[in-house]
Order: sequence, then C-alpha cells, then structure tokens
Amino acid sequence: MALPDGTTIHSLFGNGWAEVADTVTAELDRWRDTDHKLLGPHTTLILMTIAGSTSYTDSWWGQGRWHTVCRHIVENAIAAGLSLPAPYDQRGAELLLTDLDDPDLLADDVLDWIIDLPQAGIDGPRGLRFNTITRRPHRHWDPY
Repeated sequence: MALPDGTTIHSLFGNGWAEVADTVTAELDRWRDTDHKLLGPHTTLILMTIAGSTSYTDSWWGQGRWHTVCRHIVENAIAAGLSLPAPYDQRGAELLLTDLDDPDLLADDVLDWIIDLPQAGIDGPRGLRFNTITRRPHRHWDPY
C-alpha cells in the first residue's frame, strides 16, 4: 500500500511495520467477524458511526463532532486574545476551521497550535490535548 505521493506505508514504520500490520489485520478480522457472525453489515456500520462506541471512534478526528470541537477551541482562543497560527492570523478563523476538516493536509505548526494553544498559559483556554470538549461522550443504550 502507498500514500497518494507514492510513499509506501511500510517505509514509514521501518522495523516496526510487521507489528503494525499484524495489529491492523487483527482489528480488521475482529470487525469482519462482528459483521459476518454477530451483527450484520447494517448494524455494524451504524455502530462504527457512533462516536465513542469503539476504540477507533472515541477520539478519531473524522467523527461527526470534529468540526464542532475545532470551532469551540478556535473561538475560545480568539476570545482569550490569542493569535491564530500563520497564515491564519492573516487569513482568518473561518478558513482555519475549513482547513481543519482535512487536518492531514495542514502544516505541523498549525496542528501543534490547535493541540496545545502554546500562547494560552496555565489558566488559558485549552487545545485538543486537554480540552473537556474532546472527551468522548458517554452514552448508554438499554433496549428494554
């Protein structure tokens, strides 16, 4: 497998690739068994889309609440008088929020900013790492 730029996945992990491949394969096998032997494809797909229902959806950036989490952090940072990271200090918060919908395309310094809000200080607003909004929602479903 390769990334869009042609970089092979295994080259990113070096000697650790075998362990990564084994872990991913085991997880895919587990979900295949859940799909085929337990729930069926429709119910498995529904389960996978519920934030917090699996170890992969409890904090994954692609879940449905990602944009809301980012908006909360950016708005709190602006309200506290923090500067946005370059180039968004000139281009604006709305463009930053739009670009955060594809965080894998952002520069590392922009991601570092939203993760920790480096200018915030000890009592300032929190980035992704320590913000209470990033904690997974807890849901309990009882069909009876």
